[in-house]
Amino acid sequence: MKKLFYLMLVLLPATGFSQGILGKFKQKVKDRIEQRTEEGMDKVLDKTESKIGEGKKKNKNREDGEIPAAKQESVPVAGQTPFKSYSRYDFIPGEQVVYAEDFSQDVVGEFPLKWSTNNHGETQTIDSRDGKWMRMYQSGIHLPGIFQ
Repeated sequence: MKKLFYLMLVLLPATGFSQGILGKFKQKVKDRIEQRTEEGMDKVLDKTESKIGEGKKKNKNREDGEIPAAKQESVPVAGQTPFKSYSRYDFIPGEQVVYAEDFSQDVVGEFPLKWSTNNHGETQTIDSRDGKWMRMYQSGIHLPGIFQ
């Protein structure tokens, strides 16, 4: 009887039966992990929702004129200005030219002489525009001669 038991113990892993058992075990573990994860997420969301609900109640009290004592201590001191970022946006594109290149000295189809790159590009003409233009390709750095 012992020999039969040992023989089955040795031959059992070679059969598809053991694969089915391991597959079921793996699925149960996966299901339990998903269940515990969802339970944890539900707890966190419940706590967050309850805190949001408490915040709404506090805001309602402030509207009624009741301000909690802790909030009164955090009022800024008179004469102290609050931090502000730039409030006026006065940049108008095209109003003031910062840098211009005409590419008139460059040969059409070649990379501009005063420029450098780690990619490639070329000087081109455009039918609807006067002058020569530079075509730049993606994923490259193109630097004009002023930065060399």
